[in-house]
Amino acid sequence: MSKVVLVVSDMIFRTKICSCAQAVGVSLEIVNSLDEFTRITGEGSPASVIVDLEQDEALVAGLIDAAAQLSPRPKLIGFCPHVRKDIMDHAKESGFDQVMPRSAFATNLPAILGEYAN
Repeated sequence: MSKVVLVVSDMIFRTKICSCAQAVGVSLEIVNSLDEFTRITGEGSPASVIVDLEQDEALVAGLIDAAAQLSPRPKLIGFCPHVRKDIMDHAKESGFDQVMPRSAFATNLPAILGEYAN
């Protein structure tokens, strides 16, 4: 089972993502801080890091930097409300591999997580 790190503070949406991950056979590690991310990734590079881009800017920037130091580098996937195009554009420019509106992320969640199922 591939490991995916999840950085999402919305408890209801986090529950939805966790349920979907379990259904498709993906192991999720949930973190809320850069320290937790560093601790978790010290055990090995995850396949992907999924980030709610409305998190604290310093946390998102730190995750980008920390992920870049991992080998192999995990795929960075970010999402936020569609009205926050500024955040999505910044995430793309900063190194996220895939950025999408929250609605598209929710709709495609089984396929997105399915990429990491064994």
